[in-house]
Amino acid sequence: WRGEVGAYYLTDLNDAHDGHELDLTYTIPMDLQNVTFDWGGGVRWQSDKLANYHVGVSGSEVRSDRAAYDADAAFIPHLDVSVTYPITESIVLLGTGGVELLPDSYTDSPLIDDDYVYSIGLGLVYNF
Repeated sequence: WRGEVGAYYLTDLNDAHDGHELDLTYTIPMDLQNVTFDWGGGVRWQSDKLANYHVGVSGSEVRSDRAAYDADAAFIPHLDVSVTYPITESIVLLGTGGVELLPDSYTDSPLIDDDYVYSIGLGLVYNF
């Protein structure tokens, strides 16, 4: 199996939440005639400030049906797939999908009802 290890780090430059995120992913490409599948999995770490920005409930946001909540730092495992198919030399059809398993830091929030987040996308890529 040949694969690629990827990592990225994000931080808040405009002081919206002062949080940080680090993602580590392993991706395995698989070609099937003209179609390329990239299967991946990994884990994303979010600092407590970033997790709280996403799912926290501040005192000013409290309502009778929504209690205050401060989120802890979170590890979020994920599985991903992308599919590319060349339509022409310049245009590629791109499909993506993924699932994230939300940690307790997220699911304990009164804003979150589900344990998973699913994503899907479709687009065209123009290479020039």
